[in-house]
Amino acid sequence: MPLQGSKGELLTIHAPELEEKRVVKSSVFIIPLGNHRFRVGATYDNHNLNQETTVKAKDYLLQQLDKFLDTPYTVVDHVAGVRPSVSDRRPLVGQHEKLQRLWVLNGFGSRGVMIAPYAAKHLYEAMYAGLALPEELDIKRFALRAQRRQGRK
Repeated sequence: MPLQGSKGELLTIHAPELEEKRVVKSSVFIIPLGNHRFRVGATYDNHNLNQETTVKAKDYLLQQLDKFLDTPYTVVDHVAGVRPSVSDRRPLVGQHEKLQRLWVLNGFGSRGVMIAPYAAKHLYEAMYAGLALPEELDIKRFALRAQRRQGRK
């Protein structure tokens, strides 16, 4: 599969006055976790694929958060990890080419929180209703693109 890694860093904040119950997406996202705790993210680093947090990423996330959040908060956690991403920044959804019982739902990168429900719905419809996947999600798009390139030669 055409997966590659992308390091991302996240903060968890405690904001006692923030009552938001929905996911908010701006230059960074905020995900409510309950008890006035929120996940804030994310950064991208395609070169340092490790799980070490950095001051640079924390400062970036806080600067972006402060642009639209005007309520007091404290940072309670800072984590880093490598997430699966895809070169065209679209998720991989669909049936494996050779292992017909294997279905894939992966490669969301940092936008997973926004697109995963949409992609999961299409995967379900493909698996159980036999509906075609949108080409921009379908894992077969890479094979189709290769075939198109071969046809131009």
